[in-house]
Amino acid sequence: MLEEVQTSEFLINESRYLICCVTKSINPLDLFAQLSFSHLLPKVYWKYRTSTSAIAGFGKVIELNDIPSITLTKALKGAPLSPSFFGGQSFNPLDAPWQNTLPNTYYFLPRYLIKQEGNHFFLSTFSLQGEVVEPFHISTSKRYKENNFKTISREDSPNLTNWMQRIEGVLKNLKKDSLKKIVPARETSLILNQTINPYSLLAHLSEIQKNCSLFSFQLSEKTFLGATPETLFERKGDTLFTEAIAGTSTSNELSLIKNPKNLDEFSHVTHYLDDVLNKICDSFEKEPLHLISTSNLNHLKVSYRALLKKNVSDCDILKRLHPTPAVCGTPKSQALKELLTLDPFNRGWYAAPMGQVSNLQSHFLVGIRSALVHNNELKCFAGCGIVKASDPIDEWNELEHKISPYLKFVDCYAQLQSSR
Repeated sequence: MLEEVQTSEFLINESRYLICCVTKSINPLDLFAQLSFSHLLPKVYWKYRTSTSAIAGFGKVIELNDIPSITLTKALKGAPLSPSFFGGQSFNPLDAPWQNTLPNTYYFLPRYLIKQEGNHFFLSTFSLQGEVVEPFHISTSKRYKENNFKTISREDSPNLTNWMQRIEGVLKNLKKDSLKKIVPARETSLILNQTINPYSLLAHLSEIQKNCSLFSFQLSEKTFLGATPETLFERKGDTLFTEAIAGTSTSNELSLIKNPKNLDEFSHVTHYLDDVLNKICDSFEKEPLHLISTSNLNHLKVSYRALLKKNVSDCDILKRLHPTPAVCGTPKSQALKELLTLDPFNRGWYAAPMGQVSNLQSHFLVGIRSALVHNNELKCFAGCGIVKASDPIDEWNELEHKISPYLKFVDCYAQLQSSR
């Protein structure tokens, strides 16, 4: 492929930009190795669960503290550009900035973007009018893998004793007030004997997790990453795709679909999505209930396809959809209020919407099955839906299953015991 040069003018959040992009094919490389050895921040990795292509981004041309609203105003050279911004927001926008890592809302257009499509690799370099851009340094180093991890300590917040007390209190409230479901979470902090390469961990997740989208964001020394089975929504023009995923089982499909507790938990999500889509869409249809399986867990799922009303923006969709009962509870306002005291930590971008946004389409994931990596510390996040039929110890064990891909990475099943 010869170099392709494109220049287009855009209106982005009411500011005008003239953006140039130069794209060329490059030799195959290991994206995780490139992410490991590049010092250019911010960095992003993005791979949809249904796609064979993957993206790694480095550096920034434009950064925003709000969801991008992008309008192509003029194509000046080559085919019209459709630049993608990557970013997300906190689960609760009113929280303080998370872990000195990720702002409450942050999106950026990468300076350099490497896209892998099967065995073909393409490097795109973005710039603004008049900018002089240095060539991107492509690393030829191979990805290294850590070994001989030893766990120095583990701390669960809440610990098992506090979890049991909190969930027993929740179950009492579910029986006597209007709260129908709530999704508390746990933060598990592992201190290891050596520094963790977040991109080796991400590569590990890519090898063992199926039916999951992979993501990572690194703005500083800390990296937020994960393998999530859940898409919040995908928009292509005025067509909207979303899904309900809830209910968890380690056993077979029959036990999941026949379990009243899981069906109750799942029904709150579908009822919520039905209501939201009726408000922002002219019409929608949904597939029958079916199963989605990751490496070690099964979930109930229903997929939706809808036609958006006119002038409904990505920002409008996010405000309506997030947070769903799959990660918050129902009624939403009451569950959010309860979580402020029920969760003993700031969720930050855990269970929050993260997206790839362009003028033509957008795709937002839900940041579950995620972790924060900093030097030799690995913080794993997991939550579970609590309804009237929930059992506190079963839910604790579900949290363990949800972070097991990270525990496998450090091979610490034998060494670790849940903190009491």
